[in-house]
Amino acid sequence: MIPTGNLRKPEFIEDDFISGLETALAKSWHPPWPLEISRVSQDAEHSLGYDGVLTSLVPFYIQFKASDFCLPQFTGATTGQRNTLGLPTNRGYYRFKLHKDKKTKRFDQHNALFKLGRSQRVAYVAPMFYRKQQLTAFKQMSLTLPWAYDDYMIYDHPMRRNYSIRSSRAFARCITIQPHRKIDDKEPSHYYSFNDTGNAGFHSDPENVERGVQSLSQFLGYIGDAVFENADRNVSIRESLLKDIANVYESNWENRAFLATVRSTLLDLDLYPQKRKPNVREWVFETLETHHVLLMVESLLIEDFNIVQYLAKPMY
Repeated sequence: MIPTGNLRKPEFIEDDFISGLETALAKSWHPPWPLEISRVSQDAEHSLGYDGVLTSLVPFYIQFKASDFCLPQFTGATTGQRNTLGLPTNRGYYRFKLHKDKKTKRFDQHNALFKLGRSQRVAYVAPMFYRKQQLTAFKQMSLTLPWAYDDYMIYDHPMRRNYSIRSSRAFARCITIQPHRKIDDKEPSHYYSFNDTGNAGFHSDPENVERGVQSLSQFLGYIGDAVFENADRNVSIRESLLKDIANVYESNWENRAFLATVRSTLLDLDLYPQKRKPNVREWVFETLETHHVLLMVESLLIEDFNIVQYLAKPMY
């Protein structure tokens, strides 16, 4: 996009950013134990693996954002609020706008991510760059450091080499921010702002946001650790996911409107026997297989809230 004064809009759309990041996530991971991060597979043969690792499977949820860059000379409201909060603006900073639902006039997407984050791992993910040429470098997964850390490793098949996630530009140049609270107002707009070292703030009611702000490298390391912690604790995700998806809709599994939404999604996925028309709740809780529950949750979240579900699991 063409620069607007002292505010630089992203020169690429969110889908281009998502494509680059998913390419990076799809590479083979090699921590002390091999790890795989992917979307839910609709391929039946591949999906069989989900049941085998159910206790160590860790879903996590991302809402992608493209970032504006505010130059030091930018005099918009977010700059004044960052100054009030004691957050640096002298070298510029990034920000992204929260989505406002056109029908409800509320921040439903943000609140869905916040509610999901009470028991699941969630984050906004935004790039610390805005230029198209920076996106090209991002997609090429160029290394920023010549040495490795004692950390999760990625095997790059084309390059035939291992490197740390902290050494990858694709992860080092992205920030993750966990929704810090529910938004109940109908203000015209809200933003999260941040700079290259974090220093995040919330607007338009200015707040410092310290907890839940980290690089994507740190967030993914946290996800990887959770996979193997869950394997040791023998934790199942199915029950919590079914409870959480109802909470996201501020509903329950007895509510007719919610059950109609679930039924419609299952029909779209060809996961509901239309001729027999069984009780939807019983079908989901007693008959639907684990990978189909994951597929249902993914479809509901992406269609209604543009929240993307990923799965982390051990490769064994």
